[in-house]
Amino acid sequence: MRLTGEMPSLRNPPSGCPFRTRCPFALPACGEAVPELRRRPDNRHVACIRDDI
Repeated sequence: MRLTGEMPSLRNPPSGCPFRTRCPFALPACGEAVPELRRRPDNRHVACIRDDI
């Protein structure tokens, strides 16, 4: 998937997930905290609260 939209400011980054302003799957909770890196059962690593997609 290719992200579209403007890159967030490096001087004033958005709260929460740094990709949330450009992610089509973002939820309100994405703005609350930076997601921690986790290993999925398929042995991939994700840092997203929407690892169900």
